[in-house]
Amino acid sequence: MFFMVVSASFAQEPATNYALIKQQGMEAYNKGDYATALKYLTSIPRSQHTLDIVICTANCYESLGDIRSAVLLLESLNKQNYNNYSAFYNLGNIYLKAEIYKNAIESYKLATRMNTRFAPAFYNLGIAYYKTNDVNKALFNFEKAMRLNPSNKDYIYNAAICLETLGDKKTAEEYFKKAGLKSQEK
Repeated sequence: MFFMVVSASFAQEPATNYALIKQQGMEAYNKGDYATALKYLTSIPRSQHTLDIVICTANCYESLGDIRSAVLLLESLNKQNYNNYSAFYNLGNIYLKAEIYKNAIESYKLATRMNTRFAPAFYNLGIAYYKTNDVNKALFNFEKAMRLNPSNKDYIYNAAICLETLGDKKTAEEYFKKAGLKSQEK
């Protein structure tokens, strides 16, 4: 007679390796494969989300043209009181691309309050102000970005454009020279 010994085992699902899923998602994101990155990153449950996962997911949505999902995700992050300048900076970038300048300005202002040394936020705040024809505030923010990163030619160039618009041709010309350009030359 043949006896079979059956051991009782309770099948459990294998533990999901969210670190590996995140790594695969981030690799796809860094390669510009936003659809694949989104597939991986959105498969990670919210309980496992980190700030970088949320920001990259929002950037994937934005890159794929789903502005609404990107904004909702970053706004929900900000409502969770993360108080992270990077989240507000990314939200500002999305608003800026969508030409919703008032919201971009508010997001960048929050980012610059949280990190007073983050030159790109001041620069983009300057762009948003310039787009709303507030050239004085644009100049102020471009010059703030210049003080934080004096070698960035984009910061210098945009400050020169503002100075030229405001009628300060002499200072504008000095800035254009610092940027390695002539007046209104790109």
